[in-house]
This record gives sequence, C-alpha cells and structure tokens, in this order.
Amino acid sequence: MIPSRANYKDHTRGDTIGKRSFTITRTVDNVTSALDLVGAEIRADFVLPGYKVSKSIGNGITLNNASNGQFEIDSFTLDHVGIWEYDIQIKFSDETVNTLVKGSIKILNDVTK
Repeated sequence: MIPSRANYKDHTRGDTIGKRSFTITRTVDNVTSALDLVGAEIRADFVLPGYKVSKSIGNGITLNNASNGQFEIDSFTLDHVGIWEYDIQIKFSDETVNTLVKGSIKILNDVTK
C-alpha cells in the first residue's frame, strides 16, 4: 500500500498540537470500505534529527471505533524547532505490517517562554 500524505499545520514550539482523527480505508474494485483495526497495533513516530517522539495505543493513540478503522493521535507538544517527519504503522491481527500515513509538521520558534 502507498501511504496517504497528511501534514499537520505549522505550530509553535511548546504549544499544544490538537488531537487528529484518522479513518483507515481501502478501495477494491471501486468500492471503499473501512479497514478493521480490531486486534491491530498502531504506532506513530515523529522524528527530527536527534529527536524522536513515539506514540502507540494507550500512549498517545486512542482507538475510537476499531471495526470501522477509526483512531486518533491525542493532543501533544513538540519542543524542538524544525520540520518533523512522521508516519503511522499498523500491524494487523494477521501479523501484516503496513505504513499507511506519512506527513510532516513544522515547529516554529517562540518568543514567550
């Protein structure tokens, strides 16, 4: 599968980045349906050279409706200026692993501390 691209808006260092919802789907023969995430492991890593912030179910990722492919990355902050890259990797109950979402978030310097 080719990952979808989902960039975050620019944020200021230390400011809260709001939660972001995802619905994972696939299209077969022009029919789109939600992927069943029951029993799946979901991980997301945000990376800036020298820094890494990891999220997983129960630790920054919340499953909203697993059977309908819905989850969210909870609110969080990033404290280092630069363009962070991230992706979301899902390990399904059949042990198949796919990176389904990729993106970036630019963290800007702040003046008020």
